[in-house]
This record gives sequence, C-alpha cells and structure tokens, in this order.
Amino acid sequence: MRCSRWRRVAVAFLALAVLMGLAVSVQAPPPDHPAVRLLASARKAIRSGSAAEAAKPLEDVKRLFPQTPEADEAEKLLKRISSLEVLLDRSHEWRSETQTVAGYLKQSGIGVTTSDASLAHLKDRLGDYEVILIWQEQATLAFTESEIQMLKDYLKEGGRLLVIGTTKTPAPYPLRKLLDALGCPLRAPQAQVNYGEGRVKFFDNTGLFVETRLADARESQQEVVEVFQRMMPYEQLGRSSVDEYVKPETEEQVGPLKLEYSARLTTSAERTTELLTKILEQISLAYKDDLAEGMTVRLVPRGWSSWMGNLVFGSGALQTPPDLTRQLSRAVALYALFPEGKWIDYPPWITNGWCDLVALRVCYKVGFKRESETMRKEYLDAYKPDLTKLDDIDLSVSQRGGQREYIAKAQWVLEVLEKNQNKNILASLRRTLKRYAAAGKVPDAMSTRNVLFYLSQALHQDMFAFFQAVGTNVLPVKLDYYELDKPEKK
Repeated sequence: MRCSRWRRVAVAFLALAVLMGLAVSVQAPPPDHPAVRLLASARKAIRSGSAAEAAKPLEDVKRLFPQTPEADEAEKLLKRISSLEVLLDRSHEWRSETQTVAGYLKQSGIGVTTSDASLAHLKDRLGDYEVILIWQEQATLAFTESEIQMLKDYLKEGGRLLVIGTTKTPAPYPLRKLLDALGCPLRAPQAQVNYGEGRVKFFDNTGLFVETRLADARESQQEVVEVFQRMMPYEQLGRSSVDEYVKPETEEQVGPLKLEYSARLTTSAERTTELLTKILEQISLAYKDDLAEGMTVRLVPRGWSSWMGNLVFGSGALQTPPDLTRQLSRAVALYALFPEGKWIDYPPWITNGWCDLVALRVCYKVGFKRESETMRKEYLDAYKPDLTKLDDIDLSVSQRGGQREYIAKAQWVLEVLEKNQNKNILASLRRTLKRYAAAGKVPDAMSTRNVLFYLSQALHQDMFAFFQAVGTNVLPVKLDYYELDKPEKK
C-alpha cells in the first residue's frame, strides 16, 4: 500500500513538472520584447490610417523572428494592408447596380466579393473586408438581431459600413432598424457616424448611385471609387486581384433543376419548390418531352425581377405567386429550347413572346386562371394584330411601340401558326433542335433567320414565306451549313 501511494505521488509530481514545462514553452514574450514592440508600432500606424508606415515594422518581425507566432501575425497584417477588399452584400436586397459598382472597383485595383449568401454564412470572413456595402431601397428582407450584432462586432474592430438607401420608402423600412441600432440617422443626402473603431456612412440614393448615373462610366466611375476610398481605413498600397462571387449557401434538386437560395429565403424556397414541381409537369406536357439536367434557379431577395444567363435563372423570391409562376414558367419554357442543356441566345420574340405565352398557359393550368386571363387581355387590348397591317416582329417594334405591343404581336403569330398547322409548334421545334444538336449543327446565338430555318425543317413548310405573310420583315436565306443530309420525314 505504502509503495503504491509513493508511486502515485511520484506520478503526480512528474505530471506537474510536464505541465509547468509546457506553460513555460508557450508563454507569451514580455511586453518589451522587440517583436511585440514592432507589432504594436505597426498596429498604431494602421489605426492612424498609414499602411505604408506599418509595412516596415511588419517586414522586420518576419525577417528577425521567423517561425514565431509574432511572425504569423505580421504576415496576416501585411496581407491585410497590401490591398483593399470590399464586400457587396446582396442578401437583403438584390440589385443589378452592384455589378456596375463592382466593375468600377476592380478597374481601380480594389478587390471585390459579391455575395448572395446570408451574412451568417460569411460571419468568419467579415473581418477580411475593409468596407461592406449594403444597398436596400425596398421593403425586402429585414436585418435579424444576430446580423446586426455581426455588423456591430465588425465595426468595433475598425470595419467600415457603407449603406445606400432612401429616405422616401414608407414604413416598415428594414434599413431603418439597422441604422437605428448603429446610431446613424436616416437623413438626406448623407449621414456618417463612428461606431467603435469603425465608421458607418449612409447615402440617400438621389444622385451619385442612381442607376442612370452608374451607367455612364465616364462621369461616375471616379466619384464612386472615391466614395469607397474615403471610407477605407488606410491608403491603397497595391492592387488586389480578388474577384469573387459567393452564391447562395443552400442548394436542392427539384426534378432536373437545381434550386439555390440563402438561409434567409427558406420559406420562399419551399413555396418555389411546390410551384416548380407543377411547372415542370406542365412544360413536359407542352413540349412532349422531359427536360435534361443543367439549369439552375437562383432565388434572390427582390420583388418583380428576373434575369437569365449561362443556364442560371435568377428570380425575385418576394413577388406574388402568380408573378413568380409566370417568370419561372417562361424560364423553363426557354430552357426546353436548349438542346442537350446547351445555352443558346434566342431573339426576343422567342424569349419574351413565345415562351411568355407558354408561361401564361401554365399559370392558367396550375390554378391562376383569373390572373392569366387578365395578363393575356392586357396584351390583346394593347395590340390587335391584323394580317394585312402588321409591324416587324423583331426588336424594333419594342423600340417604336412599347414592350407590350411587341410581345402581343409575337404571341399572336404563334397562335396563328398553331391554328394553321394544327400541331404543337414548340414540341416540333424542340425535336428538330435536338436532332441538329446531335449533329453539332446548332449555333450558340440564334438570329430570326436561324429560328425560321429550324421551324421550316420541323414543320416541312417555308416559314420565311409565312412570316412575311403575317407582316414580319424577314428575308429568306439558304443556310447550307445547318442542313442535314436527309430532311426530317413527316
């Protein structure tokens, strides 16, 4: 027993000695250590806005004290001050103008990360950005308490928050809650307050950042870049090559389509999944074929809004169910005309005319009958086509007479063609496109003449003559390159 007791005592002393040794080995250097003094000098220079003065002591720490925690810290600080980076947050309101702003900043050597993911998804990265831009002019998504706290913590550490909004949006205005929490007034034309070591600046969007101004790079690029540069905690030492896009963090499969959305849009995504399931069923019936995988639907925090490019369709998640159904249906109807999931640029009378007519029919069949009939009547009332007096179907009609009249003309032409042929025109066109695509004879960009050639092959009729008969300004042309050896049989 006595031996065992002494053995336990010896083991305890040995363990204590080991722990003391470890404590000594990881003990931080004293405050008067040269590495500590150099780091303190560098941090003071950074806080005063002089990145150039901070660079030399940081380089000295790396050179004199390699492979130490101080050298690692110096490396992080050097990386931070060597270039400037901005986060463009679109998780509360998606705005196309941010793409123009991003272009201006990148041309000036400022790194840009554009994010459609929630702020929570980027929580551990917020400190990497000198400035965060939040642009919100509508009553879209409110800021949660946790998001506000994230931004407060970011500002306390010296971050800069640039907020663009409006003083004219009626209550409830989500941006007001954020600015109130940060002590920044919602005041035109601008307001600025310090928060911790950081700064908050609000711009009323009445001049500099108006979309029409942003479109004119010659006048506004320098002004926009200067706004960001004045917000920076220190001067720009070098150019940044950062050009990053962060997509929404949540992804799920809905039939052949991929659905992307941020955690803040989960409720809207559930509704969208139900609508997409119904839409896919109707589109498959309309085209007499199942769709291939390849298209992505990306939900963004916006009302009536949509865009499409490179097989990604962006749609405002906060619009009404009938409007959302129509936009999704139009996108899926267009995707059905992409043989083998290959992106093709179609003329507007296909994308905005024919595919929109398919979308209105889908809306009717999935339960939005009244809304579908109302939208269709608006087009017919706006433009009553006549075989003997018609305008060109191409984009010039939109420029002369307005978008509604242009869409109505294109939809009317499809209805006339369906009646004359007594067949499913778009299903026939899809089958022909797939056949030509398999032979590698479908271009990436379709002109009206290209489309009419494939229609002629699909329907075994001269579509150039038909389109001339209904008043469209298109000349027949022989496209030998796209012809297959054997024409399609009836």
